[in-house]
Amino acid sequence: TQGISGKRVEYLSMRYSCIKAYKVETAGSFLDRDATFKIFTNLSQDKRCLSTDLRKGQSDIMEVLWYFNNQLLGMDDLAIEEFVPLATASGDNASSLGAWLGDDMTQMDANLANQQFHTSPPLLQSNEVCEMAFKGRRDLVLFTTKRILFIDKQGWSGKKMSFTSFPYSSIKVFQVTTAGSLFDKDFELGFYTDIWFDPPKCNGCENGCGNEEPTPGMSFIEFDINKNTTDILALFRYLGAKVYNSGD
Repeated sequence: TQGISGKRVEYLSMRYSCIKAYKVETAGSFLDRDATFKIFTNLSQDKRCLSTDLRKGQSDIMEVLWYFNNQLLGMDDLAIEEFVPLATASGDNASSLGAWLGDDMTQMDANLANQQFHTSPPLLQSNEVCEMAFKGRRDLVLFTTKRILFIDKQGWSGKKMSFTSFPYSSIKVFQVTTAGSLFDKDFELGFYTDIWFDPPKCNGCENGCGNEEPTPGMSFIEFDINKNTTDILALFRYLGAKVYNSGD
């Protein structure tokens, strides 16, 4: 709805295949009344990210997640009546993730992650399996049979959380960079999508502020992994099999 009168209305329709990643953010503190749902597309620069606020208490963010999981990852074995009650009943269990926090992004037992995120919160579909998992100081990265899932705890309390999903079909190129010297304890895993990059922050600025370069945004994702906990070549082969067999 555009303009003051609201008489000018734009209707935008897109294929689900245009959606390359999707993200839900829970409401945080008492004053944060809204959750947020975002989809990332390959449509155009101005439509690279479409965001919608979901009023707390009037929208079920797990129901939204359930729906988009089905559309982009394939249908779940669970009906919505079976899936959503688990989400609403497990809101207080988000704090249990604190036991998983560490100082570095290190590989953890995928079975533990698989059990955790089928129940509280139920982020994974019933026919989806977590095959590899990594944990950092506050965040987690899950490699499942269908996607890469980033779990990000935000703010000081960590009550506000975001869950970002990248179906393997959205990954166009991926790379791993080995650790260098003796004191370099991490290697980097990065992947490219066809989501539009973020535009320059000062496009057309005449003051020469130095921020004219665009940033990757969601077009390139990278994170560090402790070299002592993970076989980098095995991870490369694993991701290669997922990406090349995604059918895109």
